[in-house]
Amino acid sequence: MLPSVLHVKYLDELFSFLLAVVAVLDIVVNRKFYRHVPFMILCVVFLFYFLYSITVVHFNSVPYVAMDAVIEAKPFVPVMVMIAMRPRFDAITRKVVEITCIVNVVASLVLMLMGERVVVAAIGHVAYVGASCFISALAYFMVKLKPDGTLSRGSLAVGIVMLLIGLSCMKAKYYGEFVMAMFFLFAYRPGMTRSLKPVHIVVVLATLVIVGVVTWNKFSYYFLTGNSDTIDINTIHTFARPVLYVTAGMILVDYFPFGSGLASFASYPSSISYSDLYYEYGINTVWGMSPDFPDFICDAYYPLLAQFGFVGIGLFIWFLRWCYKNLLPLIRSNPERNKILFSLGSLCLVFVVIESTSGTMFSQQQGMISMMLLGLCCSQCD
Repeated sequence: MLPSVLHVKYLDELFSFLLAVVAVLDIVVNRKFYRHVPFMILCVVFLFYFLYSITVVHFNSVPYVAMDAVIEAKPFVPVMVMIAMRPRFDAITRKVVEITCIVNVVASLVLMLMGERVVVAAIGHVAYVGASCFISALAYFMVKLKPDGTLSRGSLAVGIVMLLIGLSCMKAKYYGEFVMAMFFLFAYRPGMTRSLKPVHIVVVLATLVIVGVVTWNKFSYYFLTGNSDTIDINTIHTFARPVLYVTAGMILVDYFPFGSGLASFASYPSSISYSDLYYEYGINTVWGMSPDFPDFICDAYYPLLAQFGFVGIGLFIWFLRWCYKNLLPLIRSNPERNKILFSLGSLCLVFVVIESTSGTMFSQQQGMISMMLLGLCCSQCD
């Protein structure tokens, strides 16, 4: 639910932990080792980085390194467990999910109508409104799919309204996600990338151009020009994000190949237990990244990958590719029936890729839920 973003902060960690317990029990009790290989690889990877962080690089204390390990592993667990366990929804569960999605979007609309101050007090940031509407719409579409894989006009209309309400957050990231959602819902056809008909090329290029147009101003502002002409207390935080990206690049080179370690850079634990790495690169004096005011240290997910080095970036790209490869059987087995299901899974990946440029949604509740939905989509292939 939407209020849990700010007021029930550890709900996503608890849920991810319970899913991990389910996987462990399935391995130990049912001896289903083969279907949990990705999960076991995940555990080995994070155990390695935990040991590396406390024995080699030493930028934070053990409790905060452990905390960061849990936070960063959290979004990977749901997709792996869902693909392995292949759960199915009964009618009651579908109805509960449907009602929850509608309540989330209605609550988002009410909050936006009450003004930004109320939004901030209730959920922390207006960006969560867009994320909640987007993920709620995807979940709503999924539980409203008919046995033949189609959506009724009424269900499609309700889902589109959900997505339209999300536009009220007025975030460039959401505009890009919305355009991609419209593409997958109305323009995408299975096999269109293989046939390369002129009309398909035009549609794809037009979609990319629209995404570029609606996001360029914010991209240029946050990553290129920043707030270089004027100093405004309301926008001065935009200096932090370019600093994160530039410093991440230096860390990748200086701490090749495994990075600076957990709880060292651009992560929540590195801000509450201030990492020594920030002093090493002199960014402890940047507004929003100082020990006294570290609010913008967690301002983007991609810079955080510097903690894992080039190896970690390679593993992250492999993970995204692995997720997409698990979606492909949907189209290969029954293109017409699974078109929407494949589109929903693809949009979960789109959400993660776009949101991670200028936010840490991937390691928060919305990212975890999007990964769970992705896993559910992948697991529906017969």
